Parts: sequence; structure tokens; C-alpha cells
Amino acid sequence: MDSPNLAPEPEVDLSQNIESDRTKGRVMAIIGLLLMLVPLFGFIWAVYRVVSVFQMPGSQDPEAFEGGSIAAFTTIAWTMGWGLITGGPGIILVLVAVLKQGNRERWFYRAAVIVSVIWWFLFFPMGVLIGGYLLFIFRSRKSEFQTLRVNPHGDVA
Repeated sequence: MDSPNLAPEPEVDLSQNIESDRTKGRVMAIIGLLLMLVPLFGFIWAVYRVVSVFQMPGSQDPEAFEGGSIAAFTTIAWTMGWGLITGGPGIILVLVAVLKQGNRERWFYRAAVIVSVIWWFLFFPMGVLIGGYLLFIFRSRKSEFQTLRVNPHGDVA
């Protein structure tokens, strides 16, 4: 028995939902990968800082060398710590993009594998666990990642 007070359910356009999920997955993937790259740039900056400390005039003086090296290695520790803090949410976003949102774009696969290898070496020994897990996730799903083809009607094949 239909009640006259109930409004009919609107028709749902599934193609808009799919496109919306694809866009969300793409945005999550990009932001996640960028956040995961922050530690790499921090590491490069920290190495530059250490090299500049060791090349300063007077760095041959044992007391100046000790003070400069402590400051340089403190910079490395802080940089790596902040890198892990920014990289953690990036890892979560990348995992959500691939596992929940179903992002299967080829560029995402390639970038994620490269960033996972960087994490593997940059954050040893913890990076072996994180980078190794990400590599396992992406390598085990390699066949799912393919270039999207769009037919002349605008549909994704």
C-alpha cells in the first residue's frame, strides 16, 4: 500500500558515484605520495646541513667539530622525526586509496613502488617493515593496475 505522503526515491546515477570515488582515490593517492616524500626532502636538507658543518672553517678544531657534529646530527634526528610524522598520514592515505577507493591507475602503482623503496632504505629498520608492506600490497595487486582506456562515448573501458 503506497502512501501519498512519501516522496518517490530519486534515481541514482551510478556513473557519477564511480567518477566521484575515482576522483577521491586520485586525490588521496596524490596527497599521500607527496606526504610520503616529505622525509626524502628533509633527509636531503639534513645531509646538506651536515656536509656544510664539516666544511666550515675551524671544523678541524676538536671542540668546534664536536659542537658542529652534534648540531648536525640533531638536525638529522629532528628531520627524520618530522618526516615520519608527515609520512605516517601519507601511508594511511595511500593505503586507503588503493584498498578502499580502489585506485588502480598505472602512474599510482609506479609512484607507490618507487616511494616504498625509498622508505625501505631511508628509514631502516622501520622502513623495511613499512616499505616492505607497501611493496607487498602493490606487487601482489600489480595485474589490477592498468592504463584506463576511454572509448569514444566517454565511458571508461
